[in-house]
Amino acid sequence: MNKLMSKLESIKERWTQVELKLSDPEIMGDMSRFVKLNKEYSELTEIVKAYEVYKNLVANLESTKEMLQTEKDDEMREIAKEELHSLEDQIPEMEEKIKWMLIPSDPEDEKNAIFEIRAGTGGDEASIFAGDLYRMYSRFMEKQGWKVELIDETEGTSGGYKEIILKVTGDEVYGVKLVCIVCSVFQIQKLKVEFILLRQQLLFFQKLLMSMSQLTQLIWSLKLRVLAGLEDKT
Repeated sequence: MNKLMSKLESIKERWTQVELKLSDPEIMGDMSRFVKLNKEYSELTEIVKAYEVYKNLVANLESTKEMLQTEKDDEMREIAKEELHSLEDQIPEMEEKIKWMLIPSDPEDEKNAIFEIRAGTGGDEASIFAGDLYRMYSRFMEKQGWKVELIDETEGTSGGYKEIILKVTGDEVYGVKLVCIVCSVFQIQKLKVEFILLRQQLLFFQKLLMSMSQLTQLIWSLKLRVLAGLEDKT
């Protein structure tokens, strides 16, 4: 049994103990202890579920390896090889997921958050981009089941927002799910419309000149053919 498996087994034992305590009448009568244990039980349940999946994957890997050593039928061996490759891909992914789940939670994670989006330098484009960010994060918060309350907003002159402030409440709003992924500055590069139009015009005239060059070559070719025909007649 590897270290991760041993760690998960001890967590499952603790999960079983907490489950038993939650049905204890003495603890049920103490609301503060009951709430604390219930929260711990909920957190451990997610890890235990992942552990069961991981344990089944490891067990299937071992049985598949044994099958390859003893199986004589070529078709069955091919199926076993495909299963082996699939399991070898799934197990590392599951291990990473579990390691992430085992990171101790910060008490601050349970707090709610004030979420602000401000347009930086960039004029109207920055305000429009800030509006796009607001819509994107609003959908993200909605999927998380969080409550979003508008505190203040300043609209941009051509759409979007110069500033928008939200109050976000829900499960682990202040934690990794939100703060760690949005504490950053986004930069939008402003591209002059005049440059785009100039480039389009240059491409147009380039194609036009190429067409005129081809037309000129065609005319000279026709002239040469006419002159050659006249010379033949003389």
